[in-house]
Amino acid sequence: MKGFRRRIIDGARSLRKEMTQAEIILWKYLSNRGICGFKFRRQYPIDRFVLDFYCPEKRLAIEIDGGIHNNLKEYDQIRQETIESKGIEFLRFKNSEEIDDIFSVLKAIKKRLSLLHEVEKGGPSEARDGMRYYER
Repeated sequence: MKGFRRRIIDGARSLRKEMTQAEIILWKYLSNRGICGFKFRRQYPIDRFVLDFYCPEKRLAIEIDGGIHNNLKEYDQIRQETIESKGIEFLRFKNSEEIDDIFSVLKAIKKRLSLLHEVEKGGPSEARDGMRYYER
């Protein structure tokens, strides 16, 4: 098992060096606590998967889906369910959203962080209802 974990970590390191254009754009805003003061990690390993971006404090994963994901819907579903079973929430965006309208993406991320913060502070539980994924 140790060798498997090492391969996942090495794979994450490699992905950090080969980020897509959309990931690079978003990372400019997420890095250095750029959104709402929360720390994000890029290409972060969880279980046997690597998340594009992850905020440990709010247990929020952000995934950027390129064209390849059109052929991986079943895999993505299993992957997401596995990660959500660990109490991690997902926001999923398309590459084109990142590149064409980064400010709408940032607004959606800020909104989700705000909702997670409200729920954590004992705010309205309905803040989570119907807000599992961001889709246009």
